[in-house]
Amino acid sequence: DNSENFIQGGFTCRDIIPYIHDPKKETILFIGRTKFIYWEEFNEYNATNSTFIKELRMVADIIDLMPSTLKANLLFRPRQEKLFWDEEHLLELDKHNVKIDGGNFAESISQSRIVIINHMSTGFAEILLMKVPFILVYDVSFIPLSDELKQIFDDLIGCGVVHVSAQSAVS
Repeated sequence: DNSENFIQGGFTCRDIIPYIHDPKKETILFIGRTKFIYWEEFNEYNATNSTFIKELRMVADIIDLMPSTLKANLLFRPRQEKLFWDEEHLLELDKHNVKIDGGNFAESISQSRIVIINHMSTGFAEILLMKVPFILVYDVSFIPLSDELKQIFDDLIGCGVVHVSAQSAVS
């Protein structure tokens, strides 16, 4: 039975490793995402890639605003695909001395103290299923939410799980 790894809509999660809380963990894992490089590629929200550029700006702002004590533990996991935007290059992660993660997804998450993610995806569902401490950086003005999610997001913003700006996420 694989029902605990199945998300309504047909997505299947990777291996779900139970998260073990350990105060000695220091890694802050940022899970990025990417899009096709075409400027006029319309996505699932009927928004052009200009929306993705705004999302990238928010990620860059988070990295810029992050105190050096936290940035020293930052591990960025870019999504790398052919013919897609190259987050690692666009964000100039090497110039910010940000380490890059390319290891096993579940292991990287389980070794982190907290995960930062800026999109809702199968990876986000896996974080929830693993019960990992996380924050979601998601500006609802970039990508609209359904009426059902608006109330939930208001509650998550109120309790500090969802952040709609770089300043909020870093503070």
